[in-house]
Amino acid sequence: MAAQLGGQQISALLESLPGIASVLRSPVADAIVSTIRAGVGLGDFREGDANELVQFAVRRGLLGSEEGERLLAEVKDACKNARAKARAKKTKKKATATVKAKRGVRQKAKVQTPKARVARKTTANNATVWFEGEAAHSARPWLGTNAVTRAGAFLTMMDGLRPETHPIEGLEFKEVVSVTRASGGVANNIIPSRFEMNVNYRFSPDRSTDEAVSRLRDLCRPADGFEVFDSAPAAYPEISHVFFSDLAKTANASISSKQGWTDVAQLAQRGVPAVNFGPGETALAHKPGESVRLSDLDWAYEALSSLLR
Repeated sequence: MAAQLGGQQISALLESLPGIASVLRSPVADAIVSTIRAGVGLGDFREGDANELVQFAVRRGLLGSEEGERLLAEVKDACKNARAKARAKKTKKKATATVKAKRGVRQKAKVQTPKARVARKTTANNATVWFEGEAAHSARPWLGTNAVTRAGAFLTMMDGLRPETHPIEGLEFKEVVSVTRASGGVANNIIPSRFEMNVNYRFSPDRSTDEAVSRLRDLCRPADGFEVFDSAPAAYPEISHVFFSDLAKTANASISSKQGWTDVAQLAQRGVPAVNFGPGETALAHKPGESVRLSDLDWAYEALSSLLR
């Protein structure tokens, strides 16, 4: 039987091997610190901390296993409700139709009509998708289940998806599905018990919001959980409206689809025809080189002022 270390022996060990403290430190200690900090508002409460503390209490006989399971179920439900409330406060994203100017030599700029996204996409839908596992110390991963690696096949499938083209009124709209955010794990030495992603679906104007949600749910069926928290309809392209035709002619612009969601869709829902028109290069949107040329600002101003006089 291995001999137990006394206090002086432990002190000597820590002095001779300073780095061993981080190895010997129990994840329970980290969970206690995090929970205390969360209790006084210095940090966020984490589900993994509760899991670690309950497992410790059950191992020491401080709680029965059934009571521990009930407590963890209550914590899980409370955390889920808290996340739902936080998402409800988020501003809904929007999908649109745009008139844009091409950069470079003066070429025909585009008057773009709206596309939808899912959650509400091109129109868009945004869904929280998650995989569940079981927390354990990373030195003993076989005692748990890694939620992050469980999602591997799903992420590979998502990476292999290609744009799906929908021709509408002579315009091409591309439906796309992307994982835009991901998070998992509570500490470097704990096997993650939950891996959560945001899945963003930009769908075509020929698809209803309900149809888009249904398709997204089917794609995400391999996951343990799926919850749409943001959904908006697309705007059908108003390419024959006389005002938009005059705008395209005045701006020397061509009409094209809008790969994205804007307020045009909300206006269309209320029976107000709308398009996006303005300077810029949409291919650079959200990229490091995103910019607008001053000459394009002049071009857009001249076109609008001429048409609205």
